Amino acid sequence: MFVATSTGYMHIYNIDKVEYPLEHSFASCGVVLKMEYCEKEKFLVTLETKLQDYKTGVTSKNVSCQVRVYLNIHLSVNHRVYTSVAYGYSAALDAFDYKFTIVDLYLPQSVCDMSLCKIKHNIAAASGSKIQIFTFVEKNFIKHDEKTNTVIDFYPLLEVECHFRIQYVSFYINWLAFSCNNELRVVQVFLNSDDASIYLGEDVSELLDIYNDPDDKSTNLTTHYSFEDEVVIWNFDQGSGMDLNKKAFKNEQIGFGFVEVEAPYIDTGFSSKELLGWFEKIPGHPLTVKSQNTEQATCITRLYRRFELSEISFNGMVENIHSLQWLPVFSNENFDNQTTEMGGYQINNCFRIPTDLSLLTLGFFFSTGKHGFLYDLTKTPKSVVVYTYTSDCYFAKHSISLLDIVTKNGLEVYSSRLYAIAVENYQNFKKSRNESAENEIKKINLTDCDSVFDGETLTSFYCYDSKYLQSPCTWSDVDLCLVGFYSLSNINLLQTSSTKRVFLVKIQSKSKIKFVANVISWNISVMTKASMPSIYSNIMGLIQGSELTNPTVYYQLLSEAHMFVRSHLCYGIESDEKELLILLMKDSALKMADFLICCGTMFAYYLQVSEFYSLAGLSFEQSIKRLIMEPKQKYGPGMIVYLNEMVLGDKKVSGKKFLLNDKMLCLDKEVIVFILDIYCEYKPFLLSKVIFDSRINNIEPGLALAYLSKMKFKSDSRFRPYDYLCYAILNMELGDPTQAENCLKEISEDSLATVCINHYDLLTSNFTSPICQLLKKRFKFVFTKILVSLFADAKIDVPTILNIFQKSNNGQTVYSYNVCRVLEGILDDVKHKDQFTDIAIYLIEQYLARVSKRNYSEKLETNHHHVPKGNGHFAVRFKWLDSMLPFSGDTPCPQDCIFKPSTFKSSSQQDQMSSNVINRKPFLHSISSYSQSNNLEDSKNLLYCHCCCCCAILLKLQSLLCSKYCTKQLVLKVLKLLDEYSFVGKDTLMLLCWSRTNFIRECVVYLMTNYIDLAIQCANDLFVWKSQWQTLLQYVFELLKNNDMELNKPAIIKVLHGVLHRLTRAYSPIEFFNFLPCDGNMQFFLPHILECWFYTQANSVKKEITTKCDYLIESSSLLESSSLES
Repeated sequence: MFVATSTGYMHIYNIDKVEYPLEHSFASCGVVLKMEYCEKEKFLVTLETKLQDYKTGVTSKNVSCQVRVYLNIHLSVNHRVYTSVAYGYSAALDAFDYKFTIVDLYLPQSVCDMSLCKIKHNIAAASGSKIQIFTFVEKNFIKHDEKTNTVIDFYPLLEVECHFRIQYVSFYINWLAFSCNNELRVVQVFLNSDDASIYLGEDVSELLDIYNDPDDKSTNLTTHYSFEDEVVIWNFDQGSGMDLNKKAFKNEQIGFGFVEVEAPYIDTGFSSKELLGWFEKIPGHPLTVKSQNTEQATCITRLYRRFELSEISFNGMVENIHSLQWLPVFSNENFDNQTTEMGGYQINNCFRIPTDLSLLTLGFFFSTGKHGFLYDLTKTPKSVVVYTYTSDCYFAKHSISLLDIVTKNGLEVYSSRLYAIAVENYQNFKKSRNESAENEIKKINLTDCDSVFDGETLTSFYCYDSKYLQSPCTWSDVDLCLVGFYSLSNINLLQTSSTKRVFLVKIQSKSKIKFVANVISWNISVMTKASMPSIYSNIMGLIQGSELTNPTVYYQLLSEAHMFVRSHLCYGIESDEKELLILLMKDSALKMADFLICCGTMFAYYLQVSEFYSLAGLSFEQSIKRLIMEPKQKYGPGMIVYLNEMVLGDKKVSGKKFLLNDKMLCLDKEVIVFILDIYCEYKPFLLSKVIFDSRINNIEPGLALAYLSKMKFKSDSRFRPYDYLCYAILNMELGDPTQAENCLKEISEDSLATVCINHYDLLTSNFTSPICQLLKKRFKFVFTKILVSLFADAKIDVPTILNIFQKSNNGQTVYSYNVCRVLEGILDDVKHKDQFTDIAIYLIEQYLARVSKRNYSEKLETNHHHVPKGNGHFAVRFKWLDSMLPFSGDTPCPQDCIFKPSTFKSSSQQDQMSSNVINRKPFLHSISSYSQSNNLEDSKNLLYCHCCCCCAILLKLQSLLCSKYCTKQLVLKVLKLLDEYSFVGKDTLMLLCWSRTNFIRECVVYLMTNYIDLAIQCANDLFVWKSQWQTLLQYVFELLKNNDMELNKPAIIKVLHGVLHRLTRAYSPIEFFNFLPCDGNMQFFLPHILECWFYTQANSVKKEITTKCDYLIESSSLLESSSLES
């Protein structure tokens, strides 16, 4: 403890020892009014006045003062005192090495306040409305004996000037805070980082020259003109009109003595004002910065406050803003948030924070008589808390956990929120870095930055281990507490350390002699702060047993106790003390977690129970076993939140993601029973999810079924589809498929399909689980819908679907009705059109495998919509297909099926059995053998029933090939497959495929040979290219020319008329005429030629009319818009 006296002496006491022994004394140059000690570099900075000018009660406002630095204090006894002026003793540097030295920081005006940056050791001195910043420099010189001497010096770096007279200043890194009676301003200084010679100090003489360079500003306003090459100068004193000789005006000065410089606008208002953010300029509040050795210096205002006089004091005892204090809080985990450039502004090396720590919170505190204000100026400045006092505050000292203030009533101690805002900032930094790792700021290597751990014991900042910052703490907006009060009077000064409070107390005693003034003496009182274990024990004793009777007070004080313990776990404390604090932290975290699982939602931290248990050092199973051992109690939302996070990995509640590869939980049975009891009582709708979709992997099926049954048969039970599915799965695992089937039948098929789709993981990846077998056999429609939906979501593919229903058969395709249902469902939805071709090939392979091996033992369907009617690949069949074999010309119907049992046959069907149903034109050679059997059973196998049920697969094949989604790749594959099969109706499929490939000739020949009456209808649906119609026309001419098919000549002529009619719409008259044969009958072709000409002319007229109509519509709209504008 440094004590300065009014007689010009400095005494140093050791207040950690008994009776506070005097360690050292030395004489100061004057009377010290303020001092700050640099613990790391061991020098003392003082604000002094001359001994003859000092009177009791004077301050730096009414006496001349200057700043001095005392070096090598321990060498002051019996040694010569060396004095020098800062930045000016280069000639005698070797004389001051390791000697008691006093350095004067010269300023032309009296200094009103000064401040020392404890991290970079720079000094700020306020004089009038200006602040001069001196930078700390260590110079190494080699003496004649080749020994290296280290000398400390201070160089003037820059000067900041504001619009009011400064009373107090506080300095930290590159942050300046200064105030007057009712105004306060906080600025951040930036320098050009490339110009650091003032910091390095290579050439002292040049720096002196720069600093001592006189100011050349003139009192008169003088305007200097410079001329460009192309400017024209007019001379009105001569008659020439203009003078092109501009050389006469070069470097000429024109004085205007009568012009006065306009004074800048100054805001002289008295109303309250607060500005918080990033301001380069504030109108009415000018701020200038001048650098001694760099051209780029900038000041950015981060905070400005102005108070009305009535806001300063209760009764006028306090007249100004006071107790300016910087409160930086660091973490050992480097976020690099303060080491890089901020926008376009740069931080000079002499202003940089050490690179091995991160600034979590830059707290700034100041006080008036009525209130204390704590701000967080990290990145985005914000107000943290406003302290409201009971009476006028004379002095205030803020620490990481407490605020000590001196009033007329004594010493008041309030809780602080500085550590709470540091925790919040750390968690926000961590969250933002995790969310955008690519935006992480790279670390900058600066060789001239010290390590923070070299000054672990410094009282100027707090550095915390990041593992204690990850857990939640009391929120910064929680109500404050008055945690201490000491009835002390006449306190004139207060200083604090981590363990002590020091008071300067004025003692005034009455004189025994009449007419003699009272005697005033001064006492220094040292108060040892209560230890953290003592404070914690007192708080716990105060709130014990009030969890239920007064939960709000219990939570408030428990939060304060937990924060007090956490805030003292910083670097620099003894290992024994640290171990005790960790035990207290775990105890308070455990009490907090136990309280939060029983409280309501009005307490903010009920969402973070797991983090408090983790901070207490308990695993999930250990925490539950503790609760089992305690008497049964009523739990609140915090318990469900805790279980949801730990058991279900509920990221909506905890903000954490539960990954499938997270460590699963294998818990004791008693723990599992406790968890199921909690869910069954408080959240029964989550019980099924806990059983099947949680991290617990050893829940017995019997136990799970018992809890689900208990919930199912409750009078107020609300069993959901998901619960029914889980209930059925458990029954299947226990070997009761009947109960499982009955359970699933209690919900609709749509609901069952939906819940299976949403929870398809319960069906297992290969669909071989017992519940899958039940669905596949008893709920075919539902199972099909599930597979179609899973395919749509890309969770399964076609080979997987085939493997579900089929077994390997040496690479051959085996028909499966269920596979067809699934593939049909996929093809019936246009959403899968990108995969239509591949899926259609799979399905057609299935169809062909079935249609080639007729089996009539299958149960006939009652629903006769055999072709799916969605918006997918299945299309409406061409009408003329009903007139081709095996159909009779009408739409296929289910009546009169020749393969139905006799009891269900109609009379028309009995008649049909006695006749040949295939009484038609001959098939191709591949099917001609069907008419050669006389045996009744053989004829039943050979005859082809044309009802829709028996021809369902043929109908679907035709529908697929009639679709607009049918591609050339598909039809080529179908043609290749058809070569391997022979069945009734194959010709129609080949016809549909030929029309989409290069086999147009085969298509035309087949139509004209077998279905000449349907040729035009087929061509209208199948032929989309002119060349296809030309092929048909050419083949018709060949038939007529060769006199083939003489008996069908009228039908051929009819086809010819149809083809010519179609070509009249496709070609111009000249092109159409060129298609006609040279030896053709003119009377036959003339009507078609005229028809082609009329159609062409009609199209031309139509096009012209349309063009003119469009023009008229456009013109009318333009006229209408112009009239509206006028």
